[in-house]
Amino acid sequence: MLATMNYASAKGKFPAAYSAGADGNPNLSWRVHLLPFLEQETLYEQFNLNEPWDSPNNRKLITQIPNCFWCGYHRAPIPVGHTAYKMVVDDGTTFEPGRSFGFHDLADGSSNTVALVKDKKNPVPWTKPEDLTVDEAVAVLSVKSFSEVAHSFKGRYGTMYGGSAVGMMDGATYLIRPGIDPEVVRGWCLVDDGRGFKFFDYGKLFLAAKRKYYSALGLYFLLLLLPGIVLLTKRATKSIRKS
Repeated sequence: MLATMNYASAKGKFPAAYSAGADGNPNLSWRVHLLPFLEQETLYEQFNLNEPWDSPNNRKLITQIPNCFWCGYHRAPIPVGHTAYKMVVDDGTTFEPGRSFGFHDLADGSSNTVALVKDKKNPVPWTKPEDLTVDEAVAVLSVKSFSEVAHSFKGRYGTMYGGSAVGMMDGATYLIRPGIDPEVVRGWCLVDDGRGFKFFDYGKLFLAAKRKYYSALGLYFLLLLLPGIVLLTKRATKSIRKS
């Protein structure tokens, strides 16, 4: 995400979702064109930018995937040279095909617009111009249970779950927990969704839900202990009366 910000600062616009060949078909992913901003100029110079990602020359570079595109904390093995990090590429998004956006085009604000999503179920060769539509991003982020989130790792006491990773257009990254409203996610993906939902309101909603959960859990355990408390109180009362 930092490289994306630096690209926009240098060129006045964000990178295109892909570069196209003379025939108009997609050639190479935005990931390739970020290489000069990732201190990977030598690798970038080895690509033939006029050829598709799977041409004989470009295909042999797939195994040289930069570390930043490699997905840590991924439960299932990912093939060599593949990544789960994808931009949201669709009409109305920052990376709408055929258009060039800058910071001034993000009507909802860069901190409220999703750019990058970790799609753990469908990794792709990092040079391939394949990303997510808005509907696909919604499906990835609006999951119902922790077993479906992308960010997890094996710990001493079993699998530890975090959430589904996203990168915002201001460079910030977050883990989205299960249960988020699909329409909220859709609004995050668009540069001007018209609803004005602020990203940090999500955090407030999550904290409110968390408080409600722990309050209910506390009440549950209180009810479990209540018979014992009543019994102890009665015994203590009888003991006082006897004495």
